[in-house]
Amino acid sequence: MTGLKRDLHYALRMFRRTPFFSSMATLVLAVAIGVATAVFSLYNHLEVQPVPGVQGSNRLVSIGLVREGQWLPLNLTQYEQLAESLTGVDALFAVGFPFRAEAHVNGADIDARVRGLGPDSFAALGVPLLLGVDLDAASSDPEANNIVIGERMWRLHFDADPAAIGATVTLAGTDYQVVGVAGGGFQGVQRNAGDDAWVPLYAQIAARRGPPGPPGISEADREAMARAMSRVAPALYLYGRLASGVAADALARELDTVLARMREQWTSFFPVDLIESAVFPGTPVSPRAHTNLVRQTELLIGGAVLVVLVASLNLASFVLARGSGRLQELRTRLAIGASRGAIVRQLFVEAAALVAIASALGLLMHFWLKSLLLRLPPFVEGWSRMTAVDSDWRVFVFALAAAIFVACITGLVPALRIAQQPSLAAASPTAVGRHAGRLQPLLALQVFAATLIVLAGALFVAELWRLERADVGLDPVGVHVVTAGWDRRAGGSFRFDEEQGRAMKADFDARLGTLPGVDEFAFAGHIPVVSGNLMLNVVDLAAVEQPPEQRRRAYSNSVSPGLFRLLRIPMLHGRPFADLERTEVVVSKMLAEQLWGRADVIGEQFHPPTGVSFSGGTMVMARNAAGESPPRETFTVVGVAGDVGVDPQPIYYRSLGSAFVGATVIVRGSVAPEVLQPLVEELTSKHMPARTVESVRPMDEMIHDLFRGERARSRLAVGAGMLALVLTMIGLYASMQHTVETRRGELAVRKAIGASDDTIVAMILRRALSIVALGAVGALLSAIVFSERLSGLLFGLDATDPRAWGATIAVICATGALAAWLPARRAGKVDPAVALRYE
Repeated sequence: MTGLKRDLHYALRMFRRTPFFSSMATLVLAVAIGVATAVFSLYNHLEVQPVPGVQGSNRLVSIGLVREGQWLPLNLTQYEQLAESLTGVDALFAVGFPFRAEAHVNGADIDARVRGLGPDSFAALGVPLLLGVDLDAASSDPEANNIVIGERMWRLHFDADPAAIGATVTLAGTDYQVVGVAGGGFQGVQRNAGDDAWVPLYAQIAARRGPPGPPGISEADREAMARAMSRVAPALYLYGRLASGVAADALARELDTVLARMREQWTSFFPVDLIESAVFPGTPVSPRAHTNLVRQTELLIGGAVLVVLVASLNLASFVLARGSGRLQELRTRLAIGASRGAIVRQLFVEAAALVAIASALGLLMHFWLKSLLLRLPPFVEGWSRMTAVDSDWRVFVFALAAAIFVACITGLVPALRIAQQPSLAAASPTAVGRHAGRLQPLLALQVFAATLIVLAGALFVAELWRLERADVGLDPVGVHVVTAGWDRRAGGSFRFDEEQGRAMKADFDARLGTLPGVDEFAFAGHIPVVSGNLMLNVVDLAAVEQPPEQRRRAYSNSVSPGLFRLLRIPMLHGRPFADLERTEVVVSKMLAEQLWGRADVIGEQFHPPTGVSFSGGTMVMARNAAGESPPRETFTVVGVAGDVGVDPQPIYYRSLGSAFVGATVIVRGSVAPEVLQPLVEELTSKHMPARTVESVRPMDEMIHDLFRGERARSRLAVGAGMLALVLTMIGLYASMQHTVETRRGELAVRKAIGASDDTIVAMILRRALSIVALGAVGALLSAIVFSERLSGLLFGLDATDPRAWGATIAVICATGALAAWLPARRAGKVDPAVALRYE
């Protein structure tokens, strides 16, 4: 212990003697470890941490149907059938859509996030109750107006009063009785759900039940029809806990078998090439969003680990170079009785003390860094948005493991290499020159890691360059988009008849169409290029009966016919559809070529998907339950438009008609947003009280914002690449300078026998570039071997982009040459007389 204290004391003396080196090395390591720990905390939150308040959450899976990476909501009938049929789970949990409502609690109005839970969910999930009972134990009536509140709501709005049990909470005008308080930090089955309270799933569906049916039927028949509709309307997501010994793959195979029987009632409507059954680990609402989050985090972890590796190798090179320069000091210690083990310990303690300080700083920094990372897309977007991430014991274990790893690289490896040098016992300092090559493996590894980081950054930049300069097929300059949302507390109908639609259109024509500065305006269900949630369907050719597996995928958008002229979308063949003609369509060039193999398809016909909506066939069941027989529509192509978007999709446009309920207003002209917004608000509120105008934005700005995720990733990757290059440059510089110092005698002899300055400079540069070439070639070969995997990690980017590879090679070579240039020039200026006299 005395020896260790002495080594620590000596390490502190060394830090004081080299303050710049010590502080810079500490700062670089702290940032690298802090970033790696912050990124790991995100990954830990997404994939490792258990869902608060849920027992066995590591065995939870999402079950159901997926289309284009999105879960499709199921209905009560499907849930009950699956609950009876699936044997690979020991419990199923039906979870309703989340809804926000004004809750009246203790005389105050609050905004609450509420969700319906299926029968016996609390007991099956193992959620502990602080007070009261769960929903299943409270009543045998599945539609009872009971509610279990979360601990957060109980403490904030009931002052943690046990008398909360039995209190009344009013949600959207309906009174619910509090029967329990959930504990254990439970906020829902899904991670980041943030639920405040839970009601019986059947009660939630009943509360949303509308009055369907034709006019003139009795109230009893209307209620019966409403109940039938509510059982087949898509309204829930399904989760399960894997039974002991059952893997997710086995459950997926069983689910396919069970759903094959359930699909029989959707035979002519279920697009087998469009919607698939799936079992997804965890409980995300959107598998695609969750997968992107995990892949984003894995990519960040990979980059952070590489930066840590580069920083560690850089420091190891410094320690090895500095240690080799301290041979006289180390020989003296050996001469007075110190062992080589003591030498190793001293050198290791010096590096480990620096690493310990850097790791402590990095751990503190990660709390701030992870909050910065959470502001990046896609962490703040969509269903999987993340607002806070807790750092549990796993994060601290990761930081400790990173510190030990760095300490071994920066301390133990150099210390062992220095202690094993024969020159440690030699008398001539020039003997060290024969062992300067010991730095080469560390430097080559450093170049290897730096090359991978720079290549990733170059790939991201190349992809961003392609996206931002791609032809989107329309002209967004001078176009403003008026976006709107729903205010479900405003009252009024969300649907209106054709007469109301015509009145609204006439009002817009009279007021908006004559507004100074408005050249033209149009309506669109989805904004071309900008909207990412177009309805994906399958279509059949009218002249040929196609089996389901041969149906073609096609997106659809309902627009007013003036949209093509407004956005300057070229009409390649034919004309736009008539304003109120719902059987005429305009198809994109891509869809025309996919369906008919040519672009000029005027007069061709196809069938849209009857009843196949986002619910994957449940709307067909709902219509059948309501006594309707969905007609088979036929669309006639009257126009072929150019493809739009960075990566165009096959799409057909149909008339919006008079149904402006969910439409967006698109305006071209010089009118100012502050003039446009109040007029659209006035016209919208007049005809649709539940529709509210949210913003007016330039369309070119919205298209620019589409790539904010790619832009953020590019900046991160470029920043990591620049840091890696700087560290690599410093390491190469130190190595070449050390080489020059230890080979002064050799260089003097070379000059004495006729070597020119240029020859000496070229020799040092060749040495540096050989190290660069060794590391860079290894990295590039690795990238080639794993190019397919690398493309997946980089979100589909082309890992073989020649521009990115060329830029990477050029930057790495320039870095090596620049780092070695100054030491090489110094080597060329060695004075033989002075150097040999020194020897």
